[in-house]
Amino acid sequence: MCQTNDSGIIGHVKDGVLVKVEGDPDCPPNHGRLCVKGLSSPFMPANPSRVLKPLKRTNPEKGIGVDPKWQEITWEEAYDIIVPRMKKIREEDSRKLMLSTFDYPPIFLAIPWCIACGSQFYVGAATWCGWYHNACYQYYLSFFREADYENTNYLILWGTQSGHIVDALPVSSAKKLADARVRGARIVVIDPVATPAASLADEWVPIRPGTDGALALCFANLLLNEYSLYDREFIKARTNGPYLVGPDELYIRDPETNKPLVWDGAEKRARPFNQVEPEHMALEGEYVVNGITCRPGFHILKKHLKKYSPETVSEITTIPEKDIRRIAREFGEAARIGSTTVIDGVTLPYRPAAILTGRGASAHRHAMHTVFAMEVLNVFVGNVNVPGGVLGIATNYTRRWGVTEDEDGIALSPNSTYWHFYGALDTYPARPVSKPQTYTLLDLCPVATYTDGLFPLAMTDPKRFGLDYDIEFLIVAHTNPVASYINPGEMVEQLKKINFILGFATEWNEVMELCDVVLPNSHWTERYDPIANPPFKFEAVGYHDWYWFFRRPMIAPPTPEIKHWFEILLDLTERAGFLKEFYEAYNEHNCIRKPYRLDPAKKHSYLEICDAVMQDRYGVSVEWYEKNQTNVCVQKKTVDEAFPGPFVPGRYNIYMEYWKRAGEEVKKVVTDMGIEDIWETDDYVPLLEWKPCSSFEKRNEYDLIAVNYKAACHTFSNTTHNPLLLEIGHTYPWIYGIQINRETAEKKGIKDGDEICVESEFGYSVKGTAVITEGIHPECIGTVGACGRLSFGEKVGRKVGVHWNTLVGQTLERIDKMSSSLDGCVRVKIYKA
Repeated sequence: MCQTNDSGIIGHVKDGVLVKVEGDPDCPPNHGRLCVKGLSSPFMPANPSRVLKPLKRTNPEKGIGVDPKWQEITWEEAYDIIVPRMKKIREEDSRKLMLSTFDYPPIFLAIPWCIACGSQFYVGAATWCGWYHNACYQYYLSFFREADYENTNYLILWGTQSGHIVDALPVSSAKKLADARVRGARIVVIDPVATPAASLADEWVPIRPGTDGALALCFANLLLNEYSLYDREFIKARTNGPYLVGPDELYIRDPETNKPLVWDGAEKRARPFNQVEPEHMALEGEYVVNGITCRPGFHILKKHLKKYSPETVSEITTIPEKDIRRIAREFGEAARIGSTTVIDGVTLPYRPAAILTGRGASAHRHAMHTVFAMEVLNVFVGNVNVPGGVLGIATNYTRRWGVTEDEDGIALSPNSTYWHFYGALDTYPARPVSKPQTYTLLDLCPVATYTDGLFPLAMTDPKRFGLDYDIEFLIVAHTNPVASYINPGEMVEQLKKINFILGFATEWNEVMELCDVVLPNSHWTERYDPIANPPFKFEAVGYHDWYWFFRRPMIAPPTPEIKHWFEILLDLTERAGFLKEFYEAYNEHNCIRKPYRLDPAKKHSYLEICDAVMQDRYGVSVEWYEKNQTNVCVQKKTVDEAFPGPFVPGRYNIYMEYWKRAGEEVKKVVTDMGIEDIWETDDYVPLLEWKPCSSFEKRNEYDLIAVNYKAACHTFSNTTHNPLLLEIGHTYPWIYGIQINRETAEKKGIKDGDEICVESEFGYSVKGTAVITEGIHPECIGTVGACGRLSFGEKVGRKVGVHWNTLVGQTLERIDKMSSSLDGCVRVKIYKA
C-alpha cells in the first residue's frame, strides 16, 4: 500500500512496514510517479486570489467579467441567508433546488443528498466527458474501461488519448502503454488531430469529424462479410445475435416462458435460448416459427452492414479505401480469435487486440449509434473482459458485487445498483418513459447514461417540455458550466434566471462570479475523500491487486473554518431539518449493509459517513488509513476478478431490440406532450446506423470545422490559471494557438504566427495565433479545450489561449435525443484578425 507524507512524496508499505523509498515503482496506482498536474498542485492552495471568507454579492448585475462587488460576511450571516431559502423551497416544491457538481469523490454523498432533499442534480461539465460510457455499461459491465495494455498487441485509440496522461488511470496506463510499445505492440490513432497520442503512435489516421460511425460500421462489414474475422462461438454464447427476430423487428418469444427463441440446429426447431447449448444455436438462416418468418439478429445485422462498403465510406471519411481495408484486417487478425492463454493455472480466451473510444468520436448528433458501432467491434472479436482485450473497472468485485442477467439473458452491470439515480445510469434495460420531471429531461431519454446536455434547453423554455416550475436555487461546487459547455454568453443568460446561486469556491471562475453567496471550500490537498478520484476508475485494471483510495490531507487549510464543501452542506442540511432523511437516502443509495448502516436517529460526522461506505464496500476503515498513515489499501485480486469475461453471466446486445421498444414508448409520450415535431425518435432502431451530423456539408463561407482536444497539462477549465502549467503550456505553441493544416493555410494566405479570427455559424468568434501544421485534417482547425478564460477575479490565465466552447451554440436540432450529446461539429470560417 502506498503512503503520502506531508510533502506529497509517495512511498510503499509492505506487511505493515513503511519502506521510505521516493518514487517507489511498486506503488500500484502510479508506480511512484505523479503527473504534471499533481506535481503543480502546491500552487493552487497558495493562490493569492483564493476565497478565504464567506462573501455576499452586492452588485445585482450579473455577467461574464462583471465585478460582483463582494462583501465579506460571517459564517452565521451566510447561513442566515441560505437556510431560510432552502427550507422555503423544500416546503413549496423541492424540485426548484438543483445541486451541480463534477467533484467525483463526493458523488456518492451528493446523490443521496439530492434524494433526501427532493432536489435535482446537474453535473455541469460531464456532458463533454464522453458518451462512450453508454456502451461501457453494456459491453464491459462497468462505468469505465481500459485496455489490457500488458497483454494487447494491437490497440486502436479512436477519438481518445488513453494511456497518454489525459484520461483516467493517467500515470499507470501511461507506463503500461509505454511498456507495451517497447515489447512491440502496434498503436493506431484515429482522430482529426495529430494529438500527443497520435504523435507517438505507429500510425495516425486523420478522419473527417462526425464520420466515425461510418468507419466503424465499415470495419464491421469487412470483419463479418469479407474477412470472416469474428468470434462465432463468443457471438453464439455471449450475445443476443442468435435470438430470432420477426418482421416487426422484435424477438420471437416462447408462448409459455416468454423467453426469446433461438434456432436449435441439433433439433431443427425453435427453442427458448436458455434451453439450447450455444454450439447448436444458429447465427444465420431463415426459419418459420408459429407461422412467422424470422431470422437470427446476427443474420439481419450482417446483411445490413453490407451497405457500408469501403468505397462508400472512404468518400465519407476521406480515409483511403486501402487503409480502411488494411486496418480492419490488421485488427481482426491481431485478435487471434480462438486462441487461449493460461494465467495462474486458469485457461482463458486470449484476444490481444483492442479498440478504445472516447469523447471525440461521440460528441456528435446520433452519438448513441456511433458509440455502439465502434465498441461492438470489440464484441465481434470476443475481446470483452479477457486478456489482451478491453477490461471494465471493478466489473466483478466478488467480495461486494457482481454481474447478473435479466429474464432475456442480457447481462446487467453492477453499476445499475450503485449508480441508479439522477444520471450515470446503466443503459440497459431501458427505463420507463414519462413526461419530464427534471430540467435534464432524463425521463425522455430511457437508454441514456446521463442527459446534462439538455439542461440549457430546458432552461430556455421549460413549459415547452411540460415543466411547470422554475429553478430558483442552484448550489454549485467544483464545476463550471459557464466555461465547460456551450457559448458562455448563452449559458450565463440561462443561469441569470435563477433567483439564488450558492457557490463553494477555492478559487474564482466564471460560474462562481454569478453566485449570490460564495463559501470557502478546501482544496483537495487539504481534505479527506473516500473513493477518491473517481469511483470505478482507480481500482486497478488487469491482473493486479485491488487498491482502494482514501485521500487524506497533505496540508492544513488556511483557517479551521474552511472545510470540505460537503461538510458545510451537511451543516446546512441539519439546520434545514432533513439530516435524518439524508442518512436514510445514503444507506439506501449506496446499498450499505449492517452493521455499517448509519443510524438516522444519531448525528454522524463527515468521517463517520465516509467510514460506512469504505467498510461496507472494501472492508477497511478510516481508522486503518489513519493508523497506517496511508492513502491506499491493497487487496488480492483473483483471476476471475481480473478477467471476468468467461466467469460472469449474461449476454451482450448487438441487435438493439430494446432500442426499438424504448423508442415506441418515447414516441407515445412526446406525441401526448405535443412535441413530436421537435423530439425525433428515428434513431430508436435495432440496427446500428451512421447518419451525417448537421455540419457534415459545407455551408457557404463556413468551410471548416472547429474541433478541440485535451492537453496533458490542463484539465477542463480547472487548471488554466496554475502558473506552472501555464508556463509549460507556453513551451508548446499549439496548446494556446489555433492549429491549421498547411495546405488549407496556404489557400487562405495565412502564415504561421498570424493573428486570426475564427467565426462560427452561430455568429460567435474567437481570436488566436495560427499554428501551421501537417498534423490536422485539412477540413479542420483545432484548439485545446477550455483555455481563454474570462473570470474577473482570477487574473492569471485570463484570455490565454482560445476558448473553443465560445464557438458553440445550442439548438435542439443539434442534440442527439437518445444520449443528449451536443453535436461538436461546428462550422467556422477563418480570416486574418
